[in-house]
Amino acid sequence: MTLKKLSAVALCAAITFVSCNKEEQGGGGGEEKPAFAPVVGEVMPAWQAGCFDIHFINSPAAGESTYLIYPDGTQMLIDAGGAIQATGAVSTAVTNTGIRTRWEPEGIKGLTQDAITFNFGEWLAKYIKHCQEWTKRDGIDYMLDTHFHTDHYGNYNSKTPTSTKSAAKLTSMIYLMENFKVGKVVDRDYPNYNYPLPSAMTSTHITNWKKAVNYQKTHGTTVEKFNVGSTTQFGPVVDAGKCAGFTALSLSANGTVWTGTEAKATFPTIDASNCPEENHCSATMKFTYGKFDYYASADMQYDGCTTYSWKNISTTVGQYCGEVDVMKAEHHGVNNTNGTGLYSPKEAKSITYLKPRVWIAHGWTDGHPRQLVYERLEEYRGTTTDIYITNSCADMKAYRNYSGRVKGDNGHVVVRVYDNGNKYYVFTVEEFDPNDSKQTTPTYKVKTVNSYNSK
Repeated sequence: MTLKKLSAVALCAAITFVSCNKEEQGGGGGEEKPAFAPVVGEVMPAWQAGCFDIHFINSPAAGESTYLIYPDGTQMLIDAGGAIQATGAVSTAVTNTGIRTRWEPEGIKGLTQDAITFNFGEWLAKYIKHCQEWTKRDGIDYMLDTHFHTDHYGNYNSKTPTSTKSAAKLTSMIYLMENFKVGKVVDRDYPNYNYPLPSAMTSTHITNWKKAVNYQKTHGTTVEKFNVGSTTQFGPVVDAGKCAGFTALSLSANGTVWTGTEAKATFPTIDASNCPEENHCSATMKFTYGKFDYYASADMQYDGCTTYSWKNISTTVGQYCGEVDVMKAEHHGVNNTNGTGLYSPKEAKSITYLKPRVWIAHGWTDGHPRQLVYERLEEYRGTTTDIYITNSCADMKAYRNYSGRVKGDNGHVVVRVYDNGNKYYVFTVEEFDPNDSKQTTPTYKVKTVNSYNSK
């Protein structure tokens, strides 16, 4: 064999070797696997500078919490749910029994609601500290409470400790606030807490929240009201030069929506007869990194819009947000959300504007998402939207075409955006070691991986 022929054979072998080290998962096609790429069965790989991470932290049927790491290492927490729910009926319509069959740690198991001792804030803190090992930064730059519901910022019972600092009960979000150095705390109505009506803002858990944020304010933490239209309120703080093409837009709150040119008030004068629900007032955000867009939808919904058209706030916000790659399911995927009104009422159609490639239901009951919402999303979006569910159960797995449409469930869901926003992974991560009787030892092993190209 001649030298030229040997060289050709060697070249061919080299090409074959490289092609065998390319991954072909999800919608992203074949690509060389970067060092931060997740691999099924291995521990979740570290974030690296240049990546934008969105971590949907799962918890044992308590609420939702999302931890974000910007491309420069800025760290943001959106909500920190700790609703303190006993196993069983959550309401007349739904239970959490299916979820808890898989995951009922000590401190919850067999206890009534007032006897629960499981520390949801501590559970979230373990995950956050694990992420901070990557960034080498032990503080939280931004903490956003999207609205005043306990599955988003925590509740307390007779077993909940009282802070020696603020005298507030250490609900999940307040626990984190007092155990991490926080740069800025933001909510939708600081400092007056009187919208939509003063009478709607008198609950004991809102009073408890006010104690905590007032303490933070007097001890060096910046505390602000959510500023619709701002791209600086949650801007990069480590190295803005590493965040080219990245923006964190404060999209809407209290019925005011950023249209692209102005903060437009869409709610009329409020009185007792037309008062919107707390969820209608949620603070939402849109994060952009190059071609990639993420919609943090909080608990947007549209119930009441047949009587008051302006209560179709989920559609209004979706229209101004526009198409996105990834969205958190509006209000955990319950009825009156996510464009199920494409059927009735037809005006409620947020999903026609958002058109997500990935839809993540951050759930904490056996009905998150509801079957109606799941199936209508599937009917409208078909195979163009992949679904992920943090907490699933047997009832959900009986939904139509579940195994074909749901690409990951029962775990933390992580979105990792890279290549200047051109590509991203979505992967699920184990929450705990099932052999641990307390079920509080995290393993963080990757369960499923899919890759995508940004729109």
